[in-house]
Amino acid sequence: MTRNVRRVAGALVVAGGLLGSSACTSTASPTATTLPPATTTTIIGSKTPAKTAGATLRANLTALLTSHVYLTAVATSTAVSGGDPGPAVNAVLANGNQIGNLITASFGGTTGADFAKTWNAQPLVFVSYAQAKVKGDTAAADAAKARLTTLGTQLAAFFGSTDVYITPASLVTSDVTPYLADMLAEIDAQASKATTQYSLLVTAANFVPHLADVLSSAIAKAEPTTYPGTVTDPGTVTSSASNLRAQLTSALVSHVYLVAIATATDIGRGDVAPATATVVANTNSLANVVASIFGDVAGQQFSDSWTTHVQFFLDYAAASDANGRSTARANLATYATTFGNFVAGLTAHLSAPGVTAAFAGHVTAIEAVIDAQLAKSPTQFSVLATAASDMPAMAGTLSEAFSEQFPIRFTAA
Repeated sequence: MTRNVRRVAGALVVAGGLLGSSACTSTASPTATTLPPATTTTIIGSKTPAKTAGATLRANLTALLTSHVYLTAVATSTAVSGGDPGPAVNAVLANGNQIGNLITASFGGTTGADFAKTWNAQPLVFVSYAQAKVKGDTAAADAAKARLTTLGTQLAAFFGSTDVYITPASLVTSDVTPYLADMLAEIDAQASKATTQYSLLVTAANFVPHLADVLSSAIAKAEPTTYPGTVTDPGTVTSSASNLRAQLTSALVSHVYLVAIATATDIGRGDVAPATATVVANTNSLANVVASIFGDVAGQQFSDSWTTHVQFFLDYAAASDANGRSTARANLATYATTFGNFVAGLTAHLSAPGVTAAFAGHVTAIEAVIDAQLAKSPTQFSVLATAASDMPAMAGTLSEAFSEQFPIRFTAA
């Protein structure tokens, strides 16, 4: 048995025109769709344009910075609702340490720890800002905002002292200030219980890949042996294949968090419509990528199929008994096979069983998140971060296959 769950449906906009809306139910199994693979003269495995060191650095930074935004928003949302933000803050701190590890891998020494010391000071200040907004304490909110501005300036100074290709003042203007403005706008919406909080969160998350691009490009210039390219052109970091991988990484990581926010909202008996609207928009973004490579028909097929599995997650969260969850779980297992067949129909560079196995892991991870949400477990935040951490590998695999299929369009440098 399940509660009356709102269905995920929305218009899909892809390159070439406006395609029809799609909806799905929790009981019908998705229908496998396959397309003939596009012609290619690429020798499979001859090169890996989307998996160069530079592309990997950029993708990893993109994933971690995107997760940072969502995990911070979860922590502030918990604080706004009067809950204990501690477990969510711990997940943000763990994420910051992972970013620090990337910094250490590039520059060595204590650079990663130095970075994390400043970066990880942010979460509690964001939480303090959220709590001050709820209380209407303008002085405390202003103090938190000033502290965040100072931390942003310190972070820019850190990167400027570590990498000669980063100018602190420029980084503050181009990335730090907009990032902080987006985060504060999101928290303001949370505190006022505005339904725009969901779309504002997506805005914040969609901005930080630019910061990942800036940082990874500068790191590649400073470390050309590790990240081949030139001082004027960081090569593999900004290649078309790297762009594709970063785009898919951002969208797939966001997918995990947006679905989890929707299921948490539904479990809490909140208005799930604004949350699911962001899931629909995220699906459109992914479908647009597919359509831009394989055409509108493939984009529409992807949208219909992807929307189906999102609904199954909502069904799983809404199930009122073991039978309902079992049905949703079976539907998701079937969908993993369907998705594997769909992707294999797009490109001969991936096998249906391989994609199915990878996607089944994603399904299991999201189910674990929902289980933790239903149990009101404080581990739900770390489990969520783990689920999101699986998606960069999927993005890397898909982008590499697509790049090998279209080697002229998606190059390594």
